[in-house]
Amino acid sequence: MTRLHLDLSNGAAGDMLIAALWSLFEDQGEVELVINTVASAVGAEVLCERVLRSSLSACQVSVVGGERGMTLDQMIDNLGRLDQPLEVVEHSKRVFRLLGDTERKIHGDLEGNHLHELGTVDTFVDVVGVLSLLGSLKVKEITSTQARLGCSQMQMAHGCYPNPAPVVTELLIRAKVPVSLTDDSFEYLTPTAAVLLAALSETGTYHYGEGSGTLIRVGYGAGHKVRPNHSGVLSAYLLEDMHLEEGRDQIYMVGVHVDDLSGEELGLIIDSTISRGALDSWITPVIGKKSRPGYEITILTKGADLYQIVEYLHVVTRSPGVRVLPVDRSVVPHAFEMVEVAQGLTVRVKYTRLGYKVEIDDAVAASKTLSVPVSEIVDRATLGFRKKRGSG
Repeated sequence: MTRLHLDLSNGAAGDMLIAALWSLFEDQGEVELVINTVASAVGAEVLCERVLRSSLSACQVSVVGGERGMTLDQMIDNLGRLDQPLEVVEHSKRVFRLLGDTERKIHGDLEGNHLHELGTVDTFVDVVGVLSLLGSLKVKEITSTQARLGCSQMQMAHGCYPNPAPVVTELLIRAKVPVSLTDDSFEYLTPTAAVLLAALSETGTYHYGEGSGTLIRVGYGAGHKVRPNHSGVLSAYLLEDMHLEEGRDQIYMVGVHVDDLSGEELGLIIDSTISRGALDSWITPVIGKKSRPGYEITILTKGADLYQIVEYLHVVTRSPGVRVLPVDRSVVPHAFEMVEVAQGLTVRVKYTRLGYKVEIDDAVAASKTLSVPVSEIVDRATLGFRKKRGSG
């Protein structure tokens, strides 16, 4: 499993995140094509150059051209022009909507969905660009250090405002990022970086914590604000879990207790969650509060499918609270062997270094075709597998 660890001690901005991820790619031409495909959707271009910060060579990106002022609705509409995977487009929509919801909470209704400083082509390119690069790197888990924040006042479109900006603090609360508050007037963390962390946290991809794994590459992304005695560089560490083939794998257990669903409604949940990517799903009878008989719905899922599983449970159970717990599982690599049980008819046998078993769905289908018991198909497949693998 590929992991990413971010050092937020020098701060983070959208362009710094793109630059740091950009420098993690061995093929710079590939990432330049991906980012400029994103920028072209809003008539912009992205330039990348190497700069020196405190004698460290880092990547710095600049967004040139494009529509400088956009509303929230325009940003979401522009996603329709993207030549990107559907997952990137849908995740980008969630990020922009989260940004809009947070702005409304801070400022009240947004007239025309106007986002002030955030309603720029830079914000659009930074959000979609970061999500596209994370997808290209196949990052499954993101961790970070605590976030450094300066406490002061700063000038914004609304007037003199607290630093960090209220939208940043609200998003960091949602992302559950520990912070270090310093007596400093510098804006270490921008709203774009904060909304990305918050959105990735809600999908189960990001969480605060130490990075672990074998270090593969390190990327350095430079911001445009240069301060004396500060590098202004975001470090991104790409890690590979060398135990992926056989060892520990992190998944999520999602659970909710219900006592007001009909049997018809409950019957749809298992198949529906499996179709949405769940690894496993089951329902257990329980006795709940007020001694009411009810059911415990439990689902196992990978982080990539966590968001849609949780959203589905909220909708189908009408419950405002759904539990999400990270859990470890032991993973033993497996493969399939095709075994002939009759002329021209094969079934799959799944095997690991520890054992094997006949795929029951294949055995059932073969038994219907041959009009013989399922147990006979299993016996034939077992014998055929042993002969193919050279075991007695």
